[in-house]
Parts: sequence; structure tokens; C-alpha cells
Amino acid sequence: MLLTIAVFASGNTVSAQTIHHVSPRAIEETVQPGDIVSAEITVRNTYPYRITVYPSVHGLLEVRDGTSTQEQILPSGETVVAKWLTMTQAGQRLLPEEEVIVSVRLAIPRDVESGVYRALLGFGQGIDRPTAQQAVERGVAPGVVLRLTVPEKDIQTDGAVSLDITNLVLADTQPAIAYRISNPGTKTVVPQGEIIITNKRGAEVAAVPINPGGAPLAPGEVLSVATATPALPWLGAYAAAVRVDYQNQQLAAVSMSDSFWYLPWPVLLAFVVALVILSVLFYVYLARRLRSPIAHTDGAAALPLHVYEGQSPAEDHDINLKT
Repeated sequence: MLLTIAVFASGNTVSAQTIHHVSPRAIEETVQPGDIVSAEITVRNTYPYRITVYPSVHGLLEVRDGTSTQEQILPSGETVVAKWLTMTQAGQRLLPEEEVIVSVRLAIPRDVESGVYRALLGFGQGIDRPTAQQAVERGVAPGVVLRLTVPEKDIQTDGAVSLDITNLVLADTQPAIAYRISNPGTKTVVPQGEIIITNKRGAEVAAVPINPGGAPLAPGEVLSVATATPALPWLGAYAAAVRVDYQNQQLAAVSMSDSFWYLPWPVLLAFVVALVILSVLFYVYLARRLRSPIAHTDGAAALPLHVYEGQSPAEDHDINLKT
């Protein structure tokens, strides 16, 4: 159990200047539906005469007055907490310096709604119960502030956020990033977050805000957005990680990631043009290297023939034509 000490303001709240004291001054618990909370309250008579203390349960209403907040004590029984509470209502007679322990038991309903429930367990002193309760309502009798917090139910957020990025991003104006956010909770939320883009070394290079307009998302509603990739410093492989915070206690933050290649079309066009130019130059180079001075026709070789006028001596002939 979590016990804390409360501070009581003057006015129609509990005052410590009485002839008897109670402890603890506050009981604060975070509970779940179906829980059982038990506590003990000690009441001690500091008056030199015998007194009678009457336990009672009162509602507490916060009243704001400018910058200050006061707690207004409601009449006995005007609080839902009274239905959950089991505490003796019998008058407790105390001799001087005598003390008594009052047991308190709270049974939290299984169908209780989330929220904060406040009540005052008053211990007024008087000749009868109405007199004692009036002292509590005027804030001149001691009491114990009871504060019960029922948190909102945790809801699974698996699949509530999806991130899809085009594998090859060719332009900064291309709607390459698409994300989808759904609200699986029971209350309207305003999801916020960022898509962080990192390079191969894991360094952040850009960020895309999630729901920059602050659009509210009702229970069951889906927000689908397609946006462009921010300008990145250079082409290559990148990773994107999204984290969505629902700004609500019942919905945990969701994270997921994806990867893509960034190749702007001007760079791609320049690469294609350079590739074509290099191919042409290579073809011309090969054509010149493989060029031959001998022409071939039907597999026959054509040799150059030079004809001169005159007659060579017989000894220069390879064949003796006279024989």
C-alpha cells in the first residue's frame, strides 16, 4: 500500500487543532477492478476528559478559486466510495490518552470506471452522531483523506501503426513514405511522433513529423498519410524508424522501421547518359582496333598487283619457258 500525508487547508476542510487525533492523515492507493484494500486508522484522545468519536464517510469536492484549490466536504454518504467501504459506524468512547484502531476495508467493484475517487473518513466528536458529523462538515474535526486511482486499462497496440516506404526513391517530391495510425483505445487521442531517417552508419540525417497538424483520432478511427521523403545528402541505402506516442496512458508508444534506396532521378539520368556515352566511345575504340587493310570477299584474298612494261632477263625467270 502507498500511504502519503495530505496537506489540509483551512476553511471547510479538516483541521488538526482538535481534542483528538487520527493517523494516518491520508490513504492513497492505485487499485484495479476487483481489488480489496485494507487499512487501519488510529484515533487517540488527547483531551483530559472522556469523549465519544463517531466515524463517518463524506465526499470531497475540489473547488477552484482563482489560482488556489480547496476541498469542500459533502454531507455524510454523498460519495460512491461509501458503497465500497466497510467501516464501523458505532461511536467510540475514549478515555484520556486512550486510543482505538478502526479497521477499514474497501472492495473495488469489477465494473468500476477509470478515474480518481476521493472521500473523507471523518471522526467527529460530540454528544451524538449528527453533532459529530456537522463538526466534520465544518472542517473542525480530524479525518483521513482517501484517494483511490483506477488507471485506464492497457490496450494492445500491436498493428496500430504501419510504415511503408518505396524501395527505390527517385525524387524528393515523390510520396514515397506512407504511414497508417489507428486508435485501438476508448478515448480520442492526438498521436504525435517522428519518422527518423538514418544512413548506413546509423546517423540521423532527416526527420518527418507525424501528424503535424495535431488531428484528433477518435476510437477506432484510422489516419492514413502519404508524404515525400525529405532531401537527403547523398544517394545510397537508408533506414527509417517511426515512433508514435498516443499521449494517453492506456496506449503504449509504438515503434517500427523500414529501409529503402535513395537515387534521385537527375542523378539516375546523368548516370544513364554517361553510360550511353561510354558505350559509344568503347564501340568506336573497338572498331578502330579491329579495322584491317585487307578486304575479304567470299573467302578469297585480294592481293595488290603491280604491272611494269619491259622484259626481264632470262636468268631472272623462275620458269624456263624454252624447255
